[in-house]
Amino acid sequence: MLRHLIVPPHLDTNKHLSQMQARFNEIKIRFDLLQPLVKKEIYRGHLEIEIK
Repeated sequence: MLRHLIVPPHLDTNKHLSQMQARFNEIKIRFDLLQPLVKKEIYRGHLEIEIK
């Protein structure tokens, strides 16, 4: 019987965490940049959700 045909790749934890931190920083910059546009659309009534 064959076993272990699929072996997960080694996870470099330090590399993974640094990539996550870099991606988080990119997302945070975009959020801060685009948030005023979203709020304007909500205030105009173009989006169904409310700001609380």
